[in-house]
Amino acid sequence: MFHFGILLYLIAYKLILRQILKRLLLITTLAFTAHLQAETLELWSAFNGDVNHQIANHFEESTGHRVTTREFANGNIKAELLLAKQNRNYMPDLIFLPSDYLGLHEYIALNPLPSEWIEQAKLEETAIKSVQVHQEYMGLPLFLGNHLMLFYNKQLVQNPNHTWEQFFSYAIDHPDKQQLSFPAKDMYFFVAFMELFFQQKPLGQLDFTSQSMAQSLRFYRQLLSKLKIELECNSDCARSKFLNGEVPYLIDGDWAFESLNNTLGAQLGITNLPTYEGNAMQSLSGSKVIAVTKGAFQNPRKRELVQRFIQSMQDEAFLKRLSQKYQYISSFKQVNQEVFTASDELALAIYNEYLVAQPMPTTLRLSFVWEVLSRGFYRYFDGMPAKEVTLYMDTLVHQFESKIESSR
Repeated sequence: MFHFGILLYLIAYKLILRQILKRLLLITTLAFTAHLQAETLELWSAFNGDVNHQIANHFEESTGHRVTTREFANGNIKAELLLAKQNRNYMPDLIFLPSDYLGLHEYIALNPLPSEWIEQAKLEETAIKSVQVHQEYMGLPLFLGNHLMLFYNKQLVQNPNHTWEQFFSYAIDHPDKQQLSFPAKDMYFFVAFMELFFQQKPLGQLDFTSQSMAQSLRFYRQLLSKLKIELECNSDCARSKFLNGEVPYLIDGDWAFESLNNTLGAQLGITNLPTYEGNAMQSLSGSKVIAVTKGAFQNPRKRELVQRFIQSMQDEAFLKRLSQKYQYISSFKQVNQEVFTASDELALAIYNEYLVAQPMPTTLRLSFVWEVLSRGFYRYFDGMPAKEVTLYMDTLVHQFESKIESSR
């Protein structure tokens, strides 16, 4: 009887213990879920505009979680991130940034994404290249582009020029007429001209002392002089000349399409950048990337939310709506095949011009190449001989590299 009583006691004890454990599990689950529901991700964006709100709204609608967005000017967000990392200040969970910033991943505390988070087989090949650093995915490519094209006014041009020789010939016959405008001091534009002489050599590995660099500088200055392109005319100035009918041609990026199309409509034409001596110009291209900070990735609660955010940004129906609304080139092949069709001549032209552009490298070197090019450019236009300028730029490159190495 004694043993039977003990047995009943043990059975009752197990039942009570099981109920307690179930309640504890339920309480823990509810507490974690409530905490997760209250968790909000913070996104810093280098891009202004409605697309940030579209992204935040889509995530909230599909998951119930919120994203707060803080917008920065493109040129400022890099400094903000570098300072925040260096001084161990507050960092966001997510960053929406240009792909060429990814080379700074060590200095702005980005965490590689697990490959299983990304539907790689569905991406454009160039989209994959734009986010890979040392074979790791440093972010999710969302939109592609940032490439240059030759726009023309169909009211002023019947058969658009396809070579610089044609532009030069017209300039000789019509010395008082300006044909073309573009922001000549913008190094992103200058690099496209460099491709006439470097022939697709990756920008992150350029030999600044090469003959090709000197040829690029000389040709560029001659072109600006022959075609009467003012060095001080910035992008707004160049675009205004084109929209006002002062010039029939404009070199500009895909980012300008909306404003150009709104003004010119059916009179707007798009064609390839001109060739020279049979060599093709080649614009750079990039992608707009969602990157994840180390702090968010290493926090278990945040990491789960971040993974859900990355998944929601790969919703092809959502990406298709954005592409149709803003003429964005998606990182997903199927979306582009459905959006950029022969029925929309200009949209298809933008997509085709992207396909022949050169994806920007994601090397650390690229982060200071722009400064090197700009300083050399100004020295050359101030009168320094091209050969000396190339040596000066090479010296600057090594100085920047030494500073970075010493800061590691």
